[in-house]
Amino acid sequence: MTGVSNAKLACAVDSAGGLASLQYYNDIFDETYDPFIYLEQQLDEFYMSQGHNNLIVSHGNIERLYGKGAHKKILDICDNFGVTYIESLYSPHTVNPDPRFEWIQRSPLPDETIGFHTNSNADYLMFKTPKAAGAGGNANNLTLPNTKQPVILSGGVYDKTDVDYYLSLGAIAVEVGTVFAASKESCLSDATKQSIIDKGLKDLGRFTSDNRQGLNIQDYDDKGFNHMHSLLKGINDPTQGHIYAGEAIERITEILPVAEIMRRLTCE
Repeated sequence: MTGVSNAKLACAVDSAGGLASLQYYNDIFDETYDPFIYLEQQLDEFYMSQGHNNLIVSHGNIERLYGKGAHKKILDICDNFGVTYIESLYSPHTVNPDPRFEWIQRSPLPDETIGFHTNSNADYLMFKTPKAAGAGGNANNLTLPNTKQPVILSGGVYDKTDVDYYLSLGAIAVEVGTVFAASKESCLSDATKQSIIDKGLKDLGRFTSDNRQGLNIQDYDDKGFNHMHSLLKGINDPTQGHIYAGEAIERITEILPVAEIMRRLTCE
């Protein structure tokens, strides 16, 4: 599975046999941005292109961002399109606010205490290894805690060897990000994609206030949820802001179509 920011990349992932998780922007573009209208537009575009809605919509802390009632709005949209909605949180969550959706507890591995995970009431646990974009931590050896929930792993995935390694640890699924950010269909500007190709491990830094891994270009702005103002700069212009990137950046040498990336992830 891969997290994508728009319908164009979701369609490419689906056509190549992958499962897209639509993680649409969750902060402010400007005062005219309506996240609910945007989500409907993206789902409609995906359906018109693919003829089905076999994808996941994922969001985090939505009530905090958009106010009381936001859960119901998102769920109603997803119900109307017949898609699965998964809430994605980084903090303990004891009660599912609506039985219509499942939720994933995200956290670094293995920085948090095991009790934090085993006491969780989440449907799934997603661990970002220290190799992942936006991740923290510096562990070299990965050991999954003993949990009752299925585990999803991410971080540094470039090809099938990496996928097989995470599955061998006991993960039920692997999330892939950085290699798709540099894909032909990605929403990043061509110049920003080229900067991913030109840079490597030595250029990655943990520069945000919460120690998240990425490429700090310049004029980094630490304000706003998920550092969105700076991130939006980096997406469009490789001379400003930042982008989140994982250790797969070391092996990315060209801009490839999603279909070829999927082939490398699934074939020997």
